[in-house]
Amino acid sequence: LSNALYEIVGASFKGGEAIKVLKASAKGASAGLTTTKTAADALITVLNSGIRGASRDNPMAAMDVLFKTVEVGKGNFENLARALPPVIQTAAQMGVTFQEVSAFLATASLAGQSFEDAS
Repeated sequence: LSNALYEIVGASFKGGEAIKVLKASAKGASAGLTTTKTAADALITVLNSGIRGASRDNPMAAMDVLFKTVEVGKGNFENLARALPPVIQTAAQMGVTFQEVSAFLATASLAGQSFEDAS
């Protein structure tokens, strides 16, 4: 947990907000069979992107979408965490929602592309 909290605080989340992100990351890690740091990395990428459909006020809702992407798609949290940075900022600038990006990544992975290749 300490590595994840270090990343969260380093990504400009402070106090209670950091704890909410850490809790969401820990729950996502447990459900997604990954480390809390990996889940936090993916969540931080989304929350700091400014993309529509993901709010810093509700990190658990964003984590639910991340988990559903992994659950429905063919990949794991590590793959998803690596795939998000190149696509999430562009999507945010284009007005694409987080849910749309996640749905695309899950669908593309089912068609045979990795999360990273789809991004």
